[in-house]
Amino acid sequence: MRSIQAIASLESRYRSRAGIAPLAISRSVSEIAKEAIFPSPPPQTLQAPLWLEGMDRFFDGDIWLFPTKRAHDFETVVSPKSFSFSLYNSKEAPVDLLSIIASNEEGMRLSNLVAPLSIPARGTKEFTLTAEPQGDLEIKTTFLFVFTHQSLLLRLHGLRAVVISLIPCGEYTEGEEWATDIFTAQNGKERRVQLCQKPKRFCEFTLTPDSSHAQESIEELISYALKFYCMMPLWFSSSTLKENTSSFTLSLDTKDKDFEVGGFVIVHQAIGFTFAKVQSLSPTTMTLDRSVTAPKGAKVVPLMKSTPDTSVNYSFFSRTGSWKIKMKELF
Repeated sequence: MRSIQAIASLESRYRSRAGIAPLAISRSVSEIAKEAIFPSPPPQTLQAPLWLEGMDRFFDGDIWLFPTKRAHDFETVVSPKSFSFSLYNSKEAPVDLLSIIASNEEGMRLSNLVAPLSIPARGTKEFTLTAEPQGDLEIKTTFLFVFTHQSLLLRLHGLRAVVISLIPCGEYTEGEEWATDIFTAQNGKERRVQLCQKPKRFCEFTLTPDSSHAQESIEELISYALKFYCMMPLWFSSSTLKENTSSFTLSLDTKDKDFEVGGFVIVHQAIGFTFAKVQSLSPTTMTLDRSVTAPKGAKVVPLMKSTPDTSVNYSFFSRTGSWKIKMKELF
């Protein structure tokens, strides 16, 4: 590799032989050398973990909530599921927690934290939030922690949704029934009182597992549904995707189906399914709350929040047994 001085000398000789005036070089060789070398990449700065005492400038207020993100997803809750948090007082004096305001907290339990409470200087208070299986289908809980000079808002999300996605083996029926209280007098006259504003949907079907493992799975599903509830697909209202999709909006026929805005659906495929909430509907499209990837021909099935009827019939005539189940809608 030739030096900068050698390159300058060769250029001077060429100009002299060609009758070109010599090039006046007003810059030093070191300045030219700087331009001939590729610049180094900019240095990267890595932030090391900071001590609590050095983090004051990154937070607003005196109390910090750890983990620092203010929204947590419990995902699918089928048994008690907990998140642990801690409140840290960055001040050199105690700070008072005046109140805790919760909304949509059904099925959510706050442990080890009550108000009013004084958090000492540089002190930490740990607490736990537990989502129970019983409660609203959608978890949309907020906790507002009110302190002397600030407030912290914590949002919690999740679903309590167990889906019986097994396809019935036969004798599948869907229908509607009214809930009416009937009082019959001694003279034979009846007084009827309507117990609900719309009819309750139901479906009856038979499940026959093909293995002992599948039998155990069905037993667990029925046991869970009897204790809480489950989501039952309404197969007669299923619709088929008209084209391949990988988006929030699906192309399908929704006319005269049991789809509804705010309701839930599954996009049923050869292996597994996708669970989603309906945001909007038109006769030919459906928009969901999440992106779905599915091929043309995949089934989209509305879901009904339901519980088994008072009895579940079991038959021993097959190798693994079979169940005849009636699922009734829960409002």
